[in-house]
Amino acid sequence: MRYFLIITVLFFLCGCTEKIDVDLFESPVNLVVEGYVTSEAKQHSVLLSRSSPYFSDLPPEMVSGATVTIEDSSTLYTLYENAPGIYLTDAVFAGIPGSSYTLTISVDGETYSATSVMPSVQPIDSIMFYRSETNEKVYEIGLFTQEPSTPGDHYFWKVYKDFVLMSKNITQLEFANDDLINGNYLSGIHVQSVEARPGNRITLEMASITEEYYEYCLAIIKETLYADGPFESAPASITGNISNGALGFFTAYSLTRKSRYIGQIE
Repeated sequence: MRYFLIITVLFFLCGCTEKIDVDLFESPVNLVVEGYVTSEAKQHSVLLSRSSPYFSDLPPEMVSGATVTIEDSSTLYTLYENAPGIYLTDAVFAGIPGSSYTLTISVDGETYSATSVMPSVQPIDSIMFYRSETNEKVYEIGLFTQEPSTPGDHYFWKVYKDFVLMSKNITQLEFANDDLINGNYLSGIHVQSVEARPGNRITLEMASITEEYYEYCLAIIKETLYADGPFESAPASITGNISNGALGFFTAYSLTRKSRYIGQIE
């Protein structure tokens, strides 16, 4: 009799389910902008897309038919659409540190804009490699350079292996500001790492970025890399610098690179 009661109770507990429909708030669809100007001589690009609902598994909709320009104090560069949502400058040009660059986008009767001033960057004197203490296949990259004496500098570092970019998204970049190193000579400070072996050609790229872009990138990393628990709230829209309610960021930054082969003897 006791076992019969237990089975009966378990049956009712398992069978008492109720379907609950939750009305989810659908966020508005916004223009998303990803654009930059660097100190490297190249065609510069701007990517335009539309934001997607949180639970959508479809790729973002790319935005075609926009008029896109980048302007400095003397030149207006009109971009052409190379592929859906991908706009390139006709001219190969290098941005100049200290110059201001303004992006303007006109699409669907709306106009969006953003302005960024390009910081300057110190050249890299040299780089060195240190084998990781936790993974023998990984090398830490040490940086030798003079950090400027002016406070408020912000940086990111990329790494290439045999001419192939290994830091392919924002979560694989390394970021830092000069709060603890302002004006110091950096003697082998670890700024990146790469899985490699002797004979690989490693290139370290250092970019000097604005404080606003630095904070924007850290906010993205916080919402993605460190917010993957089952009870985390849905990611919030991260505020960029594009006007008229658009998402994303337009920035200008200067960069420098240094290459060396692992195992190279100076």
